Amino acid sequence: MKGWLLGVWVTPVMALSVQDDAGRTVTLPHVPQRIISLAPHATELLFEVGAGAQVVGVSAWSDYPAAARSKVQIGGIDALDIERIQALHPDLVVAWQSGNRASDVSQLQRLGLPVYYSEIQRVDALPDALRRLGQLTGHDQAGAQKARQVAQGWATLQQRYARRAPVTVFYQVWSSPLMTVSGKQFIGDAIARCGGVNPFARLPGLTPTVGVEDVLLAKPQLLVTSTPDGQPDGSLQDWARWPTLPAVARKQYLYLRADWLSRPTPRLLWGIRQLCEGIERTRQQSDH
Repeated sequence: MKGWLLGVWVTPVMALSVQDDAGRTVTLPHVPQRIISLAPHATELLFEVGAGAQVVGVSAWSDYPAAARSKVQIGGIDALDIERIQALHPDLVVAWQSGNRASDVSQLQRLGLPVYYSEIQRVDALPDALRRLGQLTGHDQAGAQKARQVAQGWATLQQRYARRAPVTVFYQVWSSPLMTVSGKQFIGDAIARCGGVNPFARLPGLTPTVGVEDVLLAKPQLLVTSTPDGQPDGSLQDWARWPTLPAVARKQYLYLRADWLSRPTPRLLWGIRQLCEGIERTRQQSDH
């Protein structure tokens, strides 16, 4: 209770309870002061909601914003350094359910560390994810403000490209084995909102494997992939072996910057804007 204790006015510290992206309720006794991020996108989200100063450890490839690079690294997605994580005495661990090894995260939970799962699969889920992470880290207002900005930006993009003529798009995640995205993955979601048609949207999983013949039958008008700097790296050039493919015949290739499109953070809107513009250029080419 609030009141006087030994001559000092005491205000109780309220526990924080927030539902994570796995549907689990995560309860903390107080605002976390020592946070560890187990994924690059989670690191970026923490900084976006104003919790960067509370982050004491990050996973490999947590390179944005620049301040994240100075944090202690605690291993990568393939293997976490459990001893180093323990030595940092975190009071919150933000994990990536589909990226981190379940055995690693389970070990952290057995050690008594509270784990919050960050798993964003649709673009329109990003604002709420920012809002909840802001609440859990003691930055309610900053999280809510960033959530509003992202929601407004996403709504503007959707309105701009709604009811445009459809363009068949093949997004290549990897060439060997040949992998793409389904409609359940946020890139697949973005393709649809840009007026693109993903012929593999209904496949199970997030990044299904497909065959070359499947792509040829789909006759994509645009071939898309991502590279570290968004510049052509030749990864789509193998498709030149099939000159009758509409995208090849019209030389409709689109290279996007990987960290803008592969991480579900506010920068995702930058990547989606480039994707929508690329689809629009293909649409205009097809009209001529």
